[in-house]
Amino acid sequence: MEINPLANMLPMIQGEEWESFKADIAKNGIKQPVMVHEGAIIDGRNRWKACQELNLDCPITEWDGHGSILDYIISCNLERRHLTPSQRAAFAAEALPLFERELKEKERLRKSGKLTMANLPQSKGLARDHAARALHTSGRAVQDAKKIQEKSPELFERVKAGEKTVNEALSELQGKPHVSHNSGENEWYTPPDIIEAARKVMGEIDLDPASSSIANKIVKAKKFFTSADDGLSHKWVGRVWLNPPYSQPLITQFAEAVVNEYKSNRITQACILVNNATETNWFQSMNEQASALLLLKSRVKFVNQKGEAIGAPLQGQIILYFGNNVAEFETVFKDKGQVMIHA
Repeated sequence: MEINPLANMLPMIQGEEWESFKADIAKNGIKQPVMVHEGAIIDGRNRWKACQELNLDCPITEWDGHGSILDYIISCNLERRHLTPSQRAAFAAEALPLFERELKEKERLRKSGKLTMANLPQSKGLARDHAARALHTSGRAVQDAKKIQEKSPELFERVKAGEKTVNEALSELQGKPHVSHNSGENEWYTPPDIIEAARKVMGEIDLDPASSSIANKIVKAKKFFTSADDGLSHKWVGRVWLNPPYSQPLITQFAEAVVNEYKSNRITQACILVNNATETNWFQSMNEQASALLLLKSRVKFVNQKGEAIGAPLQGQIILYFGNNVAEFETVFKDKGQVMIHA
């Protein structure tokens, strides 16, 4: 049986995981039918393959046709794979021709009167933005990944494989060494008094996912990830301190990671220091999940390697708090600005 081109872009199960998967089907059978549309598999490639190898009958059901076929395929597959933000951007870039084709077909049907605005699902906007929403990434990240795909297919494959981030690949294309955009690698660090306040609220800092060995001398997290580690590709667990990179698409990607890890209950508490860009989607997404926030009454004076507080940014900052220790957050931080507790 044929496989839908978009479903075929995502990697199949391999190695020991595949053998375990096949053994489970041999023992317990197929629990969920393979989904097909117009004679092609849109969900269940691995189940179909396992049944073929085991010589078993594979139950099949037809997709009901509601909504976007591309959105359906991605929603079925994305949650089963732990893709990094850069991998999601790469897959979105690779799928762009399919999204463009779908949007053109919807527009054709709309003009012919066969598809009304009432039943025109998610057809507004550029194909790039549609792909970005479906893969839970940003339009800018998709655009950057597309640039990599066009200029260096080899680099693009490495991004898809999770071996490089989009930013690292772009730096290589430009002939520049990759420089992290987080505060640690930029040689500007969060003042110790803010770090200690966050530690007092949370009790300890288990993880700083955007740091460096020098920055961690101040943060003192039990575990930290540098730009070389690519903190976005790891699971975050416990009590987290984060001063994320402020450039796009990294700020959006780190914001998404905060929300996802907190909603998954892997993060128990978090203090996130960001610019007060309250109008941005990345800020709004975090604020919707946060328990409280602090509007700092003065701009943070970031310190250099000598401990000199001379790195003042051009705009103010906010600390978002995630967790149940809201009363302590208010008590500890109230002298640094206005604390707002979310209902």
